[in-house]
Amino acid sequence: MVNCEDNDDDDRYVGINNAGGKVGEYPGLDADFDRYIDTTWQGAPYLNYYYDDITIGDDFNHNGTVDMRENDNQIDLPYERDSHGQHYFVKFRPRESTLVSFGHYDVSQTYMDGRNFTRYMKLEHFQRIKGIGEFIFYNRTERIKDNYKLYESHHSTIDNIQTTNVLHTRLTFVPNMNITNNVRYQTSYDMGNIVQLDGTTDETVLDYLLSYNGSELRDRYGAQSLGLEHKADYTLRIADARVIPQVTLGGFRLFNEKRIKEFVIIPMLKVVHSYSYDIPTNLYLKRSDRRTKTLHVYPILRFDYRIAPKTLLRCGIQGISGLPEIYRVDSRYANKIYDYDSKRIVLALENRSLYQGFNLLVMMGVMFDQVKYPNDPSRKDPGATRYYITVQSESSK
Repeated sequence: MVNCEDNDDDDRYVGINNAGGKVGEYPGLDADFDRYIDTTWQGAPYLNYYYDDITIGDDFNHNGTVDMRENDNQIDLPYERDSHGQHYFVKFRPRESTLVSFGHYDVSQTYMDGRNFTRYMKLEHFQRIKGIGEFIFYNRTERIKDNYKLYESHHSTIDNIQTTNVLHTRLTFVPNMNITNNVRYQTSYDMGNIVQLDGTTDETVLDYLLSYNGSELRDRYGAQSLGLEHKADYTLRIADARVIPQVTLGGFRLFNEKRIKEFVIIPMLKVVHSYSYDIPTNLYLKRSDRRTKTLHVYPILRFDYRIAPKTLLRCGIQGISGLPEIYRVDSRYANKIYDYDSKRIVLALENRSLYQGFNLLVMMGVMFDQVKYPNDPSRKDPGATRYYITVQSESSK
């Protein structure tokens, strides 16, 4: 019997992949791993603040997405179906917080006739400084020969050297405040090798090299990219505060005292920059290079109010008038009409209870979102309002 659970984000709510349904889970209902349900819509995190655009992890199938966060729409298996091969690696720790790995894997497909032949080196370092925060550095360098046919898409890499560097910092020196910075720098070079894994010549690559290099095979061509992600949030907790005093008149009580048991206000700001630049190998290509810059800004305000011990009222505002969520692309190949400003408001009521040995979560609410296109006045979006109710259960044992 095959285990059909799909829980790529490793939270406590397991997605189910029904046969033929292609229903995957990504990134789940607990995007920030705080053991509380995030306000969601159709399984995606409503508050984009919690989802990291820059992630640390292995990408063994070379599809551009870290495997542990991949929306692969597949069940979780140790290896791909229709595959056989080997994976050898050695790991050692030069110091307690540093891990160095060397590996080699050669995996072939039985029926699809694909092959993933990769050698890699990986460095992971974690450092925590008391009173300041934590720092993580990740480097992965690999030489790839891969024409493996993936479920999502097909790709072919004849001979490529890729390097990924990620620096993550989380600063906590200000009480109740988190400052997160993620930096990713990637390079990718094709080595000009036109020989495929089966020993034949890749005519497509050969034609490309000859046409763009004046009938001369150059050693390499490729690209580099830089990603920057900055996040900051501050948590203001109000607990056991009196909002309505007790009022009596002539010995008669007119108003009972009302107190806030738990009220949390969290302003958030997330800014994501992305830069990419092709690296050609001669002057002709440099005249037609592709340089792309994107900017995405998420201003967010979140409220959580505990009405009862097991009932929570949650409100989130992502983008407001005068301070919307914005998305901008700067490239000679990009169309400015796709730049947008948006705002989204969600109100959700969550109730937890124990029913016959199961933890039962009922979530209901309403969400409104609206998008404006500043460079295309002809596109009008009146906005959309959605009402939803969700029931989740899990064993309490």
